[in-house]
Amino acid sequence: MRDKSRIFITSLILYFCSSITMPGVLMAFNEGDLIVFRDNETRFSFHYPKTWKPVAATYKDTRFKMVSRKGKGAEDCGVNVKYENKLIEISPSYFSKNVAPQASKALLDQIRLKAPDARIIESGPTFISNREAYYYVIVNSFKTIDYEAKIANYSVQTIKNGYIYTISCRCNRETLNEMLPEFKKIMTGFILTD
Repeated sequence: MRDKSRIFITSLILYFCSSITMPGVLMAFNEGDLIVFRDNETRFSFHYPKTWKPVAATYKDTRFKMVSRKGKGAEDCGVNVKYENKLIEISPSYFSKNVAPQASKALLDQIRLKAPDARIIESGPTFISNREAYYYVIVNSFKTIDYEAKIANYSVQTIKNGYIYTISCRCNRETLNEMLPEFKKIMTGFILTD
């Protein structure tokens, strides 16, 4: 099981280190005003608000990424999918209770190598696409030249048939409480297909 956790941890680390967004404010969206993205290869669909715009992925396992305010906002959400044959027998229940909690802590240790102030402020079991999952919120700072962005990342993860699905939304740390209901609403648009 330790090897399976390492594979999962590596996938998460690469996803989180792939890009950073800058602070901003998101406008609310109308649930009836959605666009559907379908990924037939990794078997999911994602219903997202028209006020968000798809953008190029920054990491090869990022299957879908979008940015708020028609691509000009500071918030982003994405779906990262990694297949590992060694994980094909892992159930969502086992994953959310045993693999994901320890993997999120190991991920935090890796993030701290570049962002020493990183910490998990909340985590626990949840559901996504009617499957058991695990969520966590990581906050950290990203410094560049003379600017420091304080980032919050809300992520939900589950597994199906060896595919690890990570749905993640990022924003300015100061707007996390405001954004969290919107992020959760957006994540209800993630649907695993058969």
